[in-house]
Amino acid sequence: MGKDGKRLTIGIGVACESGNCVILASDTRGSYESKRIRNNEEVGKQFQLPAGFFACIAGKIVYCESFIAYFTTLLENAKIDPSNVLHDDIRTPMRLAQANTVRDLYGAAMLKETGMGFDEWKELMQKDKAMYDRGLEIFKKTEMPLQLLVGGFSQGNFVLLKLVDKELIEIVPSYETIGSGADLALNTLNDRAQNLHYSFQRTVLHIAEVYLVGDGRTPGIPVARIVN
Repeated sequence: MGKDGKRLTIGIGVACESGNCVILASDTRGSYESKRIRNNEEVGKQFQLPAGFFACIAGKIVYCESFIAYFTTLLENAKIDPSNVLHDDIRTPMRLAQANTVRDLYGAAMLKETGMGFDEWKELMQKDKAMYDRGLEIFKKTEMPLQLLVGGFSQGNFVLLKLVDKELIEIVPSYETIGSGADLALNTLNDRAQNLHYSFQRTVLHIAEVYLVGDGRTPGIPVARIVN
């Protein structure tokens, strides 16, 4: 929780050193819908992927866990050669994990609203226009609060990818942010004119400033920084 009592999560992905270095940063604070439950200050929001890639995630835990399970399994099954990683070796499993998570979400929403499963609805919608419209109405109002940054290297070039909810995966040219504090973080980096050619040291300083300055909110007090 931030200083004003609002939840705040910040994840940052930055390429620096003229594209020879990629940094992923995130807070470790987990908060809950109920104000009666205190924060967990040691929540893992970063995870290692095959082929030397890493990711940081933000969102509602049930969707994050589902996506991570799909994504890591798809990557492991792909048996990617770390010395010859192609861009779509990472992006395609991201798309599939996103699609699988969305289908699970739609299935749960359909069951809750109508008492039928997603596959059953797909069969009935072909015969019943009202059923088709009802399904679309449910899907449109069903949100998937999940954001992800993935970073690594492909054939000597840096890769930064951003996924937000049900939207198209974005190829990041230099830096991006996720979480409820994404705009705050992006504004701070923009104010510092962060760019691809800044040094590692200067970039780390800018990232640290994001977590320290805030706007009256905070994702938690930094106690350590780990660099791999």
